[in-house]
Amino acid sequence: MPDDITLAIRDYLIRQKGIGHGRVLGAHMQEIPQSEWPIMPERGKLPRRIWLSRDYLAQLYADKCDGAFCGSYLRLSVNKTKRNGSDWRDGITWDELQRIKNECLGPEVWCAEAYPADSELVNVASIRRLYVLDKKPEWALLT
Repeated sequence: MPDDITLAIRDYLIRQKGIGHGRVLGAHMQEIPQSEWPIMPERGKLPRRIWLSRDYLAQLYADKCDGAFCGSYLRLSVNKTKRNGSDWRDGITWDELQRIKNECLGPEVWCAEAYPADSELVNVASIRRLYVLDKKPEWALLT
């Protein structure tokens, strides 16, 4: 089931205010000014920035974790704006995710997507999460 904040943003911007808060949204991501965000549910973490297109919703979060290799990091969460029952529609291709990353964060920004061990898997919504890297990782493919 989608998280409350993502659902609140999507419903407010698309259903209650019409597509894009009175805007006609195209295929490209448009940043939504914070002054146009809905009143968010009290539980959950609020995004720092939000982008919307006719097909996708992207939210940038600043997260923190404890541990030897942690600290603070940025996470771009991306989902389709259309739903399949109570969940977001699935099926964001690599090319679509790359374009969304470029439009929201810039074409020279490096991100990584994590695939956890099955014992750590939390798969409650069709939301893709890109973790923003400070620089090109040494392990990246040279192409």
